[in-house]
Amino acid sequence: MNRRRLLSALGAGAALTGVSTMSADTQTLEFQHVCGGNSDSIKYQFAIDGEIVDPSPDDEDEIVDSGEGGIGYVAQGGIDTWAYSGTLQEVRANAPVELRVNGNEIVQADCDAEGPVVHKQLGQASTTGAQSTTSGSGESANTAEAAEVDSSDGFCRFDNGINIRSQPNEVEFELATTHGIETNTGRRVDTISTDHRAEYTYAGEIFSFRLQGRGRVYIDQTTVCGEEAVSDKDNVAGGGHDEFCEFNQSVSAYAPRDESAAVTFGASHEIQVSEGGRRVPALTFEIDDDSSKIFNYAGWLTAFALDGVAEVRIEQPAPCANPSE
Repeated sequence: MNRRRLLSALGAGAALTGVSTMSADTQTLEFQHVCGGNSDSIKYQFAIDGEIVDPSPDDEDEIVDSGEGGIGYVAQGGIDTWAYSGTLQEVRANAPVELRVNGNEIVQADCDAEGPVVHKQLGQASTTGAQSTTSGSGESANTAEAAEVDSSDGFCRFDNGINIRSQPNEVEFELATTHGIETNTGRRVDTISTDHRAEYTYAGEIFSFRLQGRGRVYIDQTTVCGEEAVSDKDNVAGGGHDEFCEFNQSVSAYAPRDESAAVTFGASHEIQVSEGGRRVPALTFEIDDDSSKIFNYAGWLTAFALDGVAEVRIEQPAPCANPSE
């Protein structure tokens, strides 16, 4: 079975340490919340190369990724216990948590650490770069995190989010970003498509996007990285449909204070630059420093790109035509 990277529910930018490889027919994995300064429940997620034998009995805990992992919450002072067969691959939590396999402590909770943590199997063979950080290396959590960032020119945090809302089979949605998309099972892909409501995190910036059918999309792009150029209005697909179509769909964007962004999008039946004014097949507009803009379009969204930090809302509740016709 493939090694799974379960990242999405717990965020990126975590400290990196090692987890010993444990193999046996059946093993127990325990999560214990031992940090007295944190009264909140800790959310955790783990991946195995094997299968879950006996899940945690807590109602909030569940098996994910076709039985190759689990996700759960452990309250302060509490212990969650899972039984599994195979090899423990990766554990992530949104706060320090103590881990034990077969009753033996493999990770001690660093209650002074802040933010999410990740513990990964590094394999039996020696490797290079940040991925070779091992248990007992003497490096602090922050040092390991810095090593991961500095060792790869392509490293980019999965801090951005996109939420597609629609009824089943009423929308066709496609997305590509400069540094990848992460599904709710932790799988990372270059592009993704769906025909129902979904939520993803992604890294980098959106450069390819299509929305057909009835739906709403919420984008929160808080972190940009890399220098890949995103699309501009001169090479965005749009227009080309002559039938009447109301300008009752919209794209709106807001840039937080001290931030800026450029938004590019195309529409099948053109975009209204101003009410009763000029109409164009594709448009690029800029926003900055606590400002917002909104544009109406007709038909369905054919393309979208977002360069910078912004919150974007796409409202496409009633496209006028079926693109397949």
